[in-house]
Amino acid sequence: MGQHSLGGGGGRAIGQLLYQFMQTLFDGHGFTTSYWEEAGGFMRLGLIGASGHWQEYATMLRDLPGARVVAVAPGAADEAVSRFDSAAGVTAQTARYASYRDLLAAGDLDAVQVCVKPMRTAPVLAECLRAGIPAMADKPLAATEAQLAEVWAAHKETGKDFSATHMFRKMRSFALAHELVRSGQAGEIVAGHCQISFRWGAARPDWFRTRETFPGTFAFIGVHAVDTAFWTVGDTFRSVTGHESTAPHPDYPACASLAYAMVALDNGGALVLSADFLRPMGASTHGDVRLRLAGTKMTLDASDRDETALAVVDGARDVAMDAPEIPFWYTTWAQHVLGQGAPFMTTREACRITELTLRIQRAIDSGDTQDLRGSITD
Repeated sequence: MGQHSLGGGGGRAIGQLLYQFMQTLFDGHGFTTSYWEEAGGFMRLGLIGASGHWQEYATMLRDLPGARVVAVAPGAADEAVSRFDSAAGVTAQTARYASYRDLLAAGDLDAVQVCVKPMRTAPVLAECLRAGIPAMADKPLAATEAQLAEVWAAHKETGKDFSATHMFRKMRSFALAHELVRSGQAGEIVAGHCQISFRWGAARPDWFRTRETFPGTFAFIGVHAVDTAFWTVGDTFRSVTGHESTAPHPDYPACASLAYAMVALDNGGALVLSADFLRPMGASTHGDVRLRLAGTKMTLDASDRDETALAVVDGARDVAMDAPEIPFWYTTWAQHVLGQGAPFMTTREACRITELTLRIQRAIDSGDTQDLRGSITD
């Protein structure tokens, strides 16, 4: 197999020496020290699997010119390594491994991305952490609460961070809703609805048909609604009841076409979180995410289709508020791995969002009210 471009156990040290040399060479010749700092230094990223949101890292590569994809490996036996050949940042120098375990054993990585089918995400993620490598994993981080506990245990044992592909954090309108709520301008949030809707497509893969290979609709896509609500209103979830239906596609008993959760908040308010595969095939985009919050000072409407949030203040006037520019979520995580600032979400938050999602899926499956308070991260 191919070798890493920086090769050997001292690859990181060599990279840092090269970084210092390039600073010395170019400072005073049009490339300042701040240029290299803004480039983010050198980051060696490995890719495991090419499923789900696996191409989200590409924007980070553009943001951080010093970042490189140095190794790739398929995430399953039926996935060919050639799938990576046209991927962003993958070159002839990128090492290609037949097994992700070979990739981890080779080392010389600053971070790894895990994008495999959801029932295998947590076991692979835990292996990455125990190999001493921070990891970005596709959502959901785990398919069961027991799996998530194992991931958290690996983090506690090693101190290595992980995060999840909560890609709707790139939406400026949601960032504005976050700011208006967290700053107190919206008052206390007492009601809301967050909806995520996807197209079903011509058909879903066979692994969507059974819970042995599919974690449930809310766990699989409802996690985006949980993340958006968590980002805006915070960890104020108290209890939940839920419902789902497979009526539109009864031949997929494990994959509900719609799943709804009613979440009671600590302040006595309520949020409805919904996830469905009911978006029409003729829709211009595959997905649609909408957030509506009612606070004691204003109501807010935001969506992933707009860069503004509509605020109704004192019930009298609509105000389209421009959303702020925000850094790309994956880029902030990569910079954090390199010791350059805070990530878009902490490891604890990533774990907690998944934990809430899996408890909501349990409420839907059981038909019982589930307590959302308390966490394995406490």
